[in-house]
Amino acid sequence: MNKRKTLLVLGNGFDLAHDLHTQYPDFLKHIQKNVNEIRSAENTRKIAESIMQLRDDSKTQNKTMFYDDYFDKINNKYNWVDFEQEVQQVVSALEQFIVNGNINDDEYRWLCAVLGKKKINRNDIVKNIIPKLLFDLQILTYLLEEYLIKETENAEQNKKLESICTNVDGVITYNYTDVFEKLYFVPNEKIYHVHGELGKHNLVLGIGETLQDNDVNRYTYFSSFKKYFQKIIYGLGNSYKGVLGYKENEPCPNEYFRYIRN
Repeated sequence: MNKRKTLLVLGNGFDLAHDLHTQYPDFLKHIQKNVNEIRSAENTRKIAESIMQLRDDSKTQNKTMFYDDYFDKINNKYNWVDFEQEVQQVVSALEQFIVNGNINDDEYRWLCAVLGKKKINRNDIVKNIIPKLLFDLQILTYLLEEYLIKETENAEQNKKLESICTNVDGVITYNYTDVFEKLYFVPNEKIYHVHGELGKHNLVLGIGETLQDNDVNRYTYFSSFKKYFQKIIYGLGNSYKGVLGYKENEPCPNEYFRYIRN
């Protein structure tokens, strides 16, 4: 009889328990505190070059990031799930506009207000709004990675949790950070970062699928905003199986992975 394997699953509560400021409000406060530097023309160019975005710098200098401005207007108590839900609401409305050619009047007025536009049309969405939102999301992801790297630099000085069991066969973490590796000395090959990890520029920051099955492959305008597509682009795939010694194409017991594929 095969020995039952032990899998440890970590979420943001693990980082918070180590006194790290890794919630969305913490990141938003960081952006607001350093807003002048972040929005400077010089820094915008550096960010654009760093993410290899093929876009004229003059179009982004001293412009407010949509996500920063939008969430600042709402409130600063949002966590990551709330952030994703709000982005999904905007993307879903824009997708429905493209798919159906229109949306109801209330939703149209709300969308115009959110985007800071007097009116929108399908052509404007495809040619201007989507590239702008995607560019802003890339900037946000870049800034998030920089922020978390700095935030976790002192992880080694933080207290270790006695209740954490490190005698496990594998670790699945939804965190971008490497706190577990730093403090508990578990080999990297035993750890799978579901949504990417710091320093590898592969952070998955997006939303779930918003279209019906028959429309997913037909309308791909917003694919880059969606987690499944980002994971494909970053090559994250099914490599989570490797933490328990299974090959990527090898079947493994469902009880280990039924909840962690997203």
